[in-house]
Amino acid sequence: MTEYKKEVSIVAVIAVVAALAVGASALAIFPSGSSSAPSPTTILFPPAALTGQLYAESVSCSLSTGVCTFTIVNNSTVPLDFEGCHVVQTEVIGGSNSTATLSNPVNGTIGGAATAGIPASSHVEATCAVPTAPFAGQTAGSQVSVSFSVKLVDDWYSYHAGTVVYFTFPGTWTN
Repeated sequence: MTEYKKEVSIVAVIAVVAALAVGASALAIFPSGSSSAPSPTTILFPPAALTGQLYAESVSCSLSTGVCTFTIVNNSTVPLDFEGCHVVQTEVIGGSNSTATLSNPVNGTIGGAATAGIPASSHVEATCAVPTAPFAGQTAGSQVSVSFSVKLVDDWYSYHAGTVVYFTFPGTWTN
């Protein structure tokens, strides 16, 4: 019975975190309940802008250096400016199908070719360097979540230049 209560508690925590994320996304996209086009300062989360057009591949994160390297793939027709990045440790709780984020995001310093911009229809190398102390208890092979934010340089469909979009993708810690 105790194990059942633990699993129900974990599912409840995950549901609350997901509901908060959806609520924050809705407030960011429609801050005053308006259905008009987003302003340039609007923060958007997929699937709103650039869904399927922007993603990361070849993700590698080093526990010894705190540096995650990845390739940003921009298949859209709009150039982007790399705004920032952060890393969040994730842990599997209650089985392999239940993943919960258990730590606060650690802000990182962006690096690599992406700091000069991400052209339309491009593959650009990027890094996100974070302090290693918050991840001291982690081991090689454990999961990590990396995210980055970009700003639209030009208008893209109904999104104005200056709109900031956040993307999150999984990675695995190495030594």
